[in-house]
Amino acid sequence: MKKKKLKLIDKVKRAPKFLTSDISVLEEALGGDKELILFFLSYLKHDRNASQAYKYLHPGCTDDSCRVLGSRQLAKVNINIILESYDLGIDTYIKKIKEGLEASEIEIINARIKKGKKGKNGKKDTIIYQEIKRPNHAVQDKYHTKLGELLGINGSAPTTNVAVQVNNLINEKKNKYGI
Repeated sequence: MKKKKLKLIDKVKRAPKFLTSDISVLEEALGGDKELILFFLSYLKHDRNASQAYKYLHPGCTDDSCRVLGSRQLAKVNINIILESYDLGIDTYIKKIKEGLEASEIEIINARIKKGKKGKNGKKDTIIYQEIKRPNHAVQDKYHTKLGELLGINGSAPTTNVAVQVNNLINEKKNKYGI
């Protein structure tokens, strides 16, 4: 079965929505180079893997060539300019962290039942609902962790080399029992 060759517009449609909502912004940021625009969108689609992105656009290319040519294409992309074009700079990042630190969820509860007379619609009582806003600690914790890493207060948890500890324990027991 022959693979259907995708047109430019089909490849663009599969990219992240914020990039394709106004493709002219991306075109301007990348100097109008259609090949580079497609490469960048493919790069995002393939989890920021330049080799896979290039292979997607050029399926007949060898893996070694894709690594080299994908790297060359990626070198032409200035990520900072693209981020600025979409207003995704450090200010937006800090603003989103602040919002995440204040994340909350709304719970709707049955607060009370209002007694009333039986009316035309046949209903006698009215249920009154109340919204309660509570902090979402699971979300807030992720943002606290990220902020702590940025500030250098906390980093990722140190990893323990379990294999070394097991080997030490085995050696200790060998010596103890004279094995």
